[in-house]
Amino acid sequence: MKKRIVWLLFVALVLCLSLPSWADESVVRFAGEAKKFVYLPEDGDLFTDFKGVMPGDVRTQTVVVTNAYAEKVDIYLQAEGASEADKAFLSALKLAVVQGERVLFDGTADESDGLSARTLLGSFEKGQSATLLVTLTVPATLDNAFMDASGDVIWTFFAEQQAVRTGDDSRLLPYAIIGGVLLSVM
Repeated sequence: MKKRIVWLLFVALVLCLSLPSWADESVVRFAGEAKKFVYLPEDGDLFTDFKGVMPGDVRTQTVVVTNAYAEKVDIYLQAEGASEADKAFLSALKLAVVQGERVLFDGTADESDGLSARTLLGSFEKGQSATLLVTLTVPATLDNAFMDASGDVIWTFFAEQQAVRTGDDSRLLPYAIIGGVLLSVM
Protein backbone atom coordinates (compact mmCIF):
# COMPACT_ATOMS: atom_id res chain seq x y z
CA MET A 1 0.00 0.00 0.00
CA LYS A 2 2.87 2.39 0.85
CA LYS A 3 4.52 1.67 -2.48
CA ARG A 4 1.30 2.49 -4.32
CA ILE A 5 0.94 5.87 -2.52
CA VAL A 6 4.58 6.74 -3.18
CA TRP A 7 4.13 5.75 -6.81
CA LEU A 8 0.97 7.91 -7.19
CA LEU A 9 2.72 10.88 -5.55
CA PHE A 10 5.65 10.42 -7.93
CA VAL A 11 3.35 10.34 -10.99
CA ALA A 12 1.46 13.42 -9.76
CA LEU A 13 4.73 15.28 -9.26
CA VAL A 14 5.97 14.38 -12.75
CA LEU A 15 2.68 15.50 -14.29
CA CYS A 16 2.74 18.82 -12.43
CA LEU A 17 6.30 19.53 -13.49
CA SER A 18 5.64 18.67 -17.13
CA LEU A 19 2.69 21.05 -17.55
CA PRO A 20 3.54 24.20 -19.52
CA SER A 21 3.35 27.55 -17.81
CA TRP A 22 1.09 29.87 -19.80
CA ALA A 23 1.49 32.88 -17.52
CA ASP A 24 5.24 33.22 -18.14
CA GLU A 25 4.93 34.72 -21.62
CA SER A 26 2.64 37.21 -23.31
CA VAL A 27 2.46 37.50 -27.09
CA VAL A 28 1.85 40.52 -29.31
CA ARG A 29 1.40 39.46 -32.92
CA PHE A 30 0.95 41.81 -35.89
CA ALA A 31 -1.67 40.24 -38.15
CA GLY A 32 -1.33 42.42 -41.24
CA GLU A 33 -4.34 40.99 -43.03
CA ALA A 34 -6.49 42.49 -40.28
CA LYS A 35 -4.19 45.54 -39.95
CA LYS A 36 -4.13 45.01 -36.22
CA PHE A 37 -2.24 43.44 -33.37
CA VAL A 38 -3.45 40.26 -31.73
CA TYR A 39 -2.70 39.84 -28.03
CA LEU A 40 -2.32 36.68 -25.99
CA PRO A 41 -3.84 36.69 -23.44
CA GLU A 42 -6.84 37.88 -25.41
CA ASP A 43 -7.87 40.57 -22.91
CA GLY A 44 -4.69 42.49 -23.86
CA ASP A 45 -3.23 42.37 -20.35
CA LEU A 46 0.41 41.63 -21.10
CA PHE A 47 1.44 41.67 -17.45
CA THR A 48 -0.44 38.82 -15.85
CA ASP A 49 2.55 37.97 -13.63
CA PHE A 50 2.47 41.44 -12.05
CA LYS A 51 -0.78 40.87 -10.15
CA GLY A 52 -0.86 40.51 -6.35
CA VAL A 53 2.66 41.74 -5.71
CA MET A 54 3.99 42.12 -2.17
CA PRO A 55 6.73 44.35 -0.73
CA GLY A 56 10.12 42.94 -1.72
CA ASP A 57 8.81 41.11 -4.82
CA VAL A 58 10.72 41.12 -8.09
CA ARG A 59 8.60 39.80 -10.95
CA THR A 60 9.57 39.26 -14.55
CA GLN A 61 7.26 39.02 -17.55
CA THR A 62 8.33 38.05 -21.05
CA VAL A 63 6.55 39.76 -23.96
CA VAL A 64 7.16 38.31 -27.41
CA VAL A 65 6.45 40.63 -30.35
CA THR A 66 5.99 38.80 -33.68
CA ASN A 67 5.26 39.73 -37.29
CA ALA A 68 2.65 37.32 -38.68
CA TYR A 69 2.07 39.48 -41.77
CA ALA A 70 3.38 38.41 -45.19
CA GLU A 71 5.39 41.62 -45.66
CA LYS A 72 8.33 43.10 -43.76
CA VAL A 73 7.22 45.63 -41.13
CA ASP A 74 8.82 47.98 -38.62
CA ILE A 75 7.29 47.52 -35.17
CA TYR A 76 7.35 50.29 -32.58
CA LEU A 77 6.42 50.52 -28.90
CA GLN A 78 5.18 53.63 -27.12
CA ALA A 79 4.20 53.93 -23.45
CA GLU A 80 1.98 56.48 -21.77
CA GLY A 81 2.77 57.88 -18.35
CA ALA A 82 0.56 56.96 -15.41
CA SER A 83 -2.76 58.68 -14.78
CA GLU A 84 -3.01 60.94 -11.74
CA ALA A 85 -5.01 58.26 -9.91
CA ASP A 86 -2.26 55.66 -10.40
CA LYS A 87 0.76 57.94 -10.05
CA ALA A 88 1.30 57.58 -6.27
CA PHE A 89 1.32 53.78 -6.39
CA LEU A 90 3.30 53.36 -9.62
CA SER A 91 5.94 55.92 -8.57
CA ALA A 92 6.90 53.55 -5.74
CA LEU A 93 7.61 50.68 -8.15
CA LYS A 94 10.62 50.20 -10.42
CA LEU A 95 10.14 48.98 -13.99
CA ALA A 96 12.79 47.85 -16.46
CA VAL A 97 12.25 46.89 -20.11
CA VAL A 98 15.09 45.13 -21.91
CA GLN A 99 15.26 43.86 -25.49
CA GLY A 100 18.28 41.60 -25.81
CA GLU A 101 21.21 43.72 -24.63
CA ARG A 102 19.35 47.00 -25.23
CA VAL A 103 17.71 48.71 -22.23
CA LEU A 104 14.54 50.42 -23.50
CA PHE A 105 13.42 51.72 -20.11
CA ASP A 106 14.66 51.69 -16.54
CA GLY A 107 12.87 53.91 -14.02
CA THR A 108 9.80 54.23 -11.87
CA ALA A 109 6.66 52.62 -13.29
CA ASP A 110 4.74 55.91 -13.40
CA GLU A 111 7.08 57.39 -16.02
CA SER A 112 7.56 56.56 -19.66
CA ASP A 113 10.71 58.57 -20.38
CA GLY A 114 12.52 56.19 -22.72
CA LEU A 115 9.28 54.96 -24.29
CA SER A 116 7.25 58.18 -24.51
CA ALA A 117 8.13 58.51 -28.20
CA ARG A 118 7.71 55.63 -30.61
CA THR A 119 10.64 53.30 -30.02
CA LEU A 120 11.64 51.05 -32.89
CA LEU A 121 11.78 47.43 -31.75
CA GLY A 122 13.06 46.32 -35.15
CA SER A 123 12.29 45.47 -38.76
CA PHE A 124 10.64 42.08 -38.91
CA GLU A 125 10.22 39.69 -41.82
CA LYS A 126 7.25 37.32 -41.64
CA GLY A 127 7.66 35.03 -38.63
CA GLN A 128 10.45 37.03 -37.00
CA SER A 129 10.04 38.16 -33.41
CA ALA A 130 11.66 40.07 -30.58
CA THR A 131 11.53 39.30 -26.89
CA LEU A 132 11.04 42.01 -24.30
CA LEU A 133 11.97 41.17 -20.73
CA VAL A 134 9.96 43.36 -18.34
CA THR A 135 10.95 43.39 -14.67
CA LEU A 136 8.85 44.93 -11.89
CA THR A 137 10.54 45.57 -8.56
CA VAL A 138 8.45 46.33 -5.48
CA PRO A 139 10.51 47.91 -2.69
CA ALA A 140 10.49 46.09 0.64
CA THR A 141 9.64 49.43 2.27
CA LEU A 142 6.28 49.77 0.50
CA ASP A 143 3.75 50.40 3.26
CA ASN A 144 0.20 49.17 3.82
CA ALA A 145 -1.30 52.33 2.33
CA PHE A 146 -0.94 50.59 -1.05
CA MET A 147 -2.48 47.27 -0.03
CA ASP A 148 -4.72 46.04 -2.89
CA ALA A 149 -3.64 49.00 -5.03
CA SER A 150 -3.29 48.64 -8.78
CA GLY A 151 -2.08 50.84 -11.58
CA ASP A 152 -2.20 50.82 -15.35
CA VAL A 153 0.72 51.37 -17.68
CA ILE A 154 -0.55 51.66 -21.25
CA TRP A 155 1.64 50.30 -24.02
CA THR A 156 0.75 50.92 -27.65
CA PHE A 157 2.31 48.96 -30.49
CA PHE A 158 2.57 50.35 -34.01
CA ALA A 159 3.47 48.62 -37.26
CA GLU A 160 4.64 50.33 -40.41
CA GLN A 161 4.93 48.41 -43.63
CA GLN A 162 8.21 49.05 -45.37
CA ALA A 163 8.18 50.37 -48.92
CA VAL A 164 8.04 47.52 -51.39
CA ARG A 165 10.33 47.82 -54.41
CA THR A 166 8.54 46.74 -57.53
CA GLY A 167 11.39 47.06 -60.01
CA ASP A 168 9.63 49.96 -61.75
CA ASP A 169 12.54 52.27 -61.05
CA SER A 170 14.29 51.25 -64.28
CA ARG A 171 15.26 53.83 -66.88
CA LEU A 172 13.24 52.21 -69.64
CA LEU A 173 10.71 55.06 -69.97
CA PRO A 174 13.28 57.82 -70.66
CA TYR A 175 15.03 55.59 -73.23
CA ALA A 176 11.71 54.81 -74.89
CA ILE A 177 10.91 58.55 -75.14
CA ILE A 178 14.34 59.34 -76.58
CA GLY A 179 13.99 56.45 -79.03
CA GLY A 180 10.53 57.66 -80.06
CA VAL A 181 11.81 61.20 -80.60
CA LEU A 182 14.73 59.89 -82.70
CA LEU A 183 12.38 57.73 -84.80
CA SER A 184 10.05 60.65 -85.42
CA VAL A 185 12.99 62.88 -86.43
CA MET A 186 14.24 60.26 -88.91
